[in-house]
Amino acid sequence: MPQQYCWDGPPHNTVGTHRNVRLFHVIVLPFKPNPMFYIYIIQSEIDNSFYKGYSENPAQRLIQHNNKESHYTSSKVPWRLVYVELMSSKREALIRERNLKKATRERLRALIAGPKNIVGQFL
Repeated sequence: MPQQYCWDGPPHNTVGTHRNVRLFHVIVLPFKPNPMFYIYIIQSEIDNSFYKGYSENPAQRLIQHNNKESHYTSSKVPWRLVYVELMSSKREALIRERNLKKATRERLRALIAGPKNIVGQFL
């Protein structure tokens, strides 16, 4: 890993000096962005029923549903992704998911047609 040097710090961090400037090692860690959480709605092509969930990767989650890796959705394969909404945290996503599980079909259809739907980014 490359070493970077910065000026600052108390003498106990000193690895070398140049004139009156103290140098110390700075370890540069790779940047790891915060995970993004999404609420998604998939619709069965068998009976048009909806399934609501959350995921960090809705496209991959759809593949899992269609590969029958989820017991609840395995009997209504194939599914298609019809709604995706970005959430700021896992907690917010779980609250929103719980709220959507209680939603009527009319409300779900309005969401699917609404401006928060970013499903186009995943198709």
